[in-house]
Amino acid sequence: MKLKGKLSLFLAAVLILTVFMGGIAFGQTPFPGSEVQESIGKGVKYLGTMENADGGFAAKPGGKSSLTLTAWVVMALEAAGEDCQKNVDYLNNAEMTLESTNDHALLLLALTAGGKSSGTRAQELAEKIRSFQQEDGWFGRPEAGEEGMINSHIWSVLALASTGEPIPQKDKAREWLLNKQNEDGGFGWLEGLESDADDTGAAIQALILLGEDVKNSQAVKAALQFIKGNQQPDGGFSAGEWMGRESNISSDAWVLQALVAVGENPLGSAWSVNGKNVVTHMLSLQNQDG
Repeated sequence: MKLKGKLSLFLAAVLILTVFMGGIAFGQTPFPGSEVQESIGKGVKYLGTMENADGGFAAKPGGKSSLTLTAWVVMALEAAGEDCQKNVDYLNNAEMTLESTNDHALLLLALTAGGKSSGTRAQELAEKIRSFQQEDGWFGRPEAGEEGMINSHIWSVLALASTGEPIPQKDKAREWLLNKQNEDGGFGWLEGLESDADDTGAAIQALILLGEDVKNSQAVKAALQFIKGNQQPDGGFSAGEWMGRESNISSDAWVLQALVAVGENPLGSAWSVNGKNVVTHMLSLQNQDG
């Protein structure tokens, strides 16, 4: 049920690294663009080796196209400024069976990234996600075994917000998510699970989209404190104590996106350790093949 796959960790990294090439300012000197641009270019080239003739992407060269992987790739490539029309067409026309709420949300996010938010398939997906919302504001399908899933709620919010249309029962949706925050300030992907940095980073973004006042929100402050507690000496972030203390690319990407969302400077002293930060750590993890 988690929105993670073989390529998704890398793709999240490519997606968020492009933030630094998009003119976002943090009030200080932005990260030197040349190194970031080079990293993105190598990543884009690598993804090209995974593309099939039908416009879909596979986990290995020559493999069968995967709807999930293609959705991730489209978001990454669109963020990098690449022409993804063929890939978006694959998503828009492929025969598919969507099971989970997260499946619907991921595809909608990819279609929106590809400029298809007003298309028939995107509109149908958005309507379906809206139909999954329960009376208490939660987005999920209890009949499909999703009871208590926090990530289905978060991803529904992200997907619906990407279309530019109002999120139904916005206040209820925000309160539901706030009530799922753990005592340590973080969020888990499922109600009752220990916190992890990945889902906490995503939850922060969802709360902002639901109208949470970033400057005065104790919930956001507590979530950021939890995230800071997972920063490692190499500047990167671990998911959480129960998942091990080793920093990793997935946690890096979600934390970085959350910091950008709240207006924090991920390159500043507050988010650096021994002169290292989340971006320098992400760049250090890229393989020679991109």
